[in-house]
Amino acid sequence: MVLQSKTHENHAQLTINSTHDYGILAVPFSVLRRWQIDGLSDTMRDAIMNLPYTSACKVALEFRTRFWEHVSKPIFGSCWTPGPEFPGVGTICYPSYNINGTGKAAVLASYISDPSWGNWWASKGEREHVGYILSAIVGVHGDNARSQYTGKYSRVCWELDPLEAAGWADPTVEQQQLYLPEYFKTHNNVSRLL
Repeated sequence: MVLQSKTHENHAQLTINSTHDYGILAVPFSVLRRWQIDGLSDTMRDAIMNLPYTSACKVALEFRTRFWEHVSKPIFGSCWTPGPEFPGVGTICYPSYNINGTGKAAVLASYISDPSWGNWWASKGEREHVGYILSAIVGVHGDNARSQYTGKYSRVCWELDPLEAAGWADPTVEQQQLYLPEYFKTHNNVSRLL
């Protein structure tokens, strides 16, 4: 197996060639399609080059207390998708560990994989994205959510990660039927680890 990887850092191109007897690749196709790998079947090459990926983003917010567990209708570890009054939020997930615990806790305040929203949020700055999601959480829980927010957050948009370059694979039924058997084959001493 000959593997050639090209990366671009600061407008300089770096090419690494290496030869191995056997290889296991655990790389998303969105990244693998930039590599030159010899000896793949036409179907496998087609899968690597044409498998569609959907963009996804998530935002987690940290709060001083688990206030959502101490309201008239408490929430104990679950996920739900708010209605159309909160577009672009996707799914909200509350922690299912340390129920009725004390101290700080984080909420996955937004996980959205809709292609148009994933691309939209990836194109926006962190401050704008996090501010919108915080406003949605305040819309769901009231002003108490704003006062409980510590100001700490984590935001991930996979499309912006050079080691991922996408959220997840989103194949059609026909692509699944065609490509899945190829994933479990060894191609010129290269196996794809799923």
